Amino acid sequence: MWVHRFESTDEVNWSRLQEYRMQVYERAKVFGCEQVIYCADQGPTESIYDGMDMGAEELLAYVRDRRYLDYKSPEDQEVGRRDGLHIQYADYFKGTIPWREGVWIEVVFDDFSDLKEAECPTS
Repeated sequence: MWVHRFESTDEVNWSRLQEYRMQVYERAKVFGCEQVIYCADQGPTESIYDGMDMGAEELLAYVRDRRYLDYKSPEDQEVGRRDGLHIQYADYFKGTIPWREGVWIEVVFDDFSDLKEAECPTS
């Protein structure tokens, strides 16, 4: 249900998504994480959890290449590749999620680059 917050731009959702993102960002910094991936533990992305023993770069490639769909039927693979969105968390705040009829958010990436830039603006 968390991903449905991205479908609305009202102030309550904006606030909650920003607050949650900041909590994750602070934790990520503590552990030296450069990026996080949000995905469901059910549906098409559930097999991402099977790859949790992969190294970070390998897991990132697995998700970006949508290899988690390899275990689905050819029809489900086609639909997932066509209609399952991969977005950056910041896309929500920029208003640049590529919505169209029939699409859904499948994976949310966050590299926190916009937050890092705000912390260390260049002169």
